[in-house]
Amino acid sequence: MPLPWKKRNDEFIVIVVPASAIRQMIMIDFIGSSALFVLIKKTMYSDPAAFVGSWIFPPLVKYIMKRIELHHLQTAKRRRLITAPSLTP
Repeated sequence: MPLPWKKRNDEFIVIVVPASAIRQMIMIDFIGSSALFVLIKKTMYSDPAAFVGSWIFPPLVKYIMKRIELHHLQTAKRRRLITAPSLTP
């Protein structure tokens, strides 16, 4: 018997995460940040700079990738609008 203050809710939410998103997260967040941390630490001998660089790197790369994808979509849409229809029946 359910408790009176807890409503029984038969609905549930399914969240699907594509494998490509997981691969992208692993590549950018773990591998890229770690490589950048080591690179900055070895070249500048500075832990704080390496920490900040590896902290800023993932969101910056994701933002740039999103902007590039948006630009490609807009360019493709513009190209589709400019092309002439075929003359074959």
